[in-house]
Amino acid sequence: HMLVGQIWDVREKRFVTEIHVFERASVADFVLLGEKHDNLDHHVLQSRILAALIERGRRPVVGFEMLTKDQAPALSRYLQNHPRDASGLGLAVGWEASGWPTWKQYKPIADVALQAGLSLTAVSPSRRITGEIRKKGLIAIDTQVVVRTGLDTEPLPSIQSAMEKEVRKAHCGYLPEHAIPEIVLMQRARDALMADNWESASRQADGGVLITGAGHARHDR
Repeated sequence: HMLVGQIWDVREKRFVTEIHVFERASVADFVLLGEKHDNLDHHVLQSRILAALIERGRRPVVGFEMLTKDQAPALSRYLQNHPRDASGLGLAVGWEASGWPTWKQYKPIADVALQAGLSLTAVSPSRRITGEIRKKGLIAIDTQVVVRTGLDTEPLPSIQSAMEKEVRKAHCGYLPEHAIPEIVLMQRARDALMADNWESASRQADGGVLITGAGHARHDR
């Protein structure tokens, strides 16, 4: 297709070069690399952007939405024993049982990071916290985290409505209406906790890169 390989800058409203993207990203503290999870091209592009940052002297921590805090100890143990080898990482953290696309698709990103000596980190909340939020709402989250991440502020009605519409559409209209605001709240809480975990890990490094779904990388929400 004529647009394959073209990059549209939504801020500048024009096509830009790969070098333009690399230079912009290299001066940012936080770089969110959104993806469609099962799109192989997206993972290749993510690894190329990460490599470009490293070539420009950056040493960010690399966070993965796909890894939960439950998997963090296994990730740490594996990297202590295999600091430059990404091949066995998926098996070590139980990746294939997690429901995400195969580790082979994400391995190129980890290869680039580990060969450069970067740290990898799990950013998604644990199953326990996720379950408690589902049952209790925001009171399940530490008050300081709620305030720090802005969860104590209601979203604008237009944003709330847009997110509810997206949830309704994603479930083909089969969700009961009363459940939709609860799912939106769950999504907001998960995003906030991912951001908080990622920011905390990034403080120990030269900024951060986040590998995540495109929806989580949106700036307007």
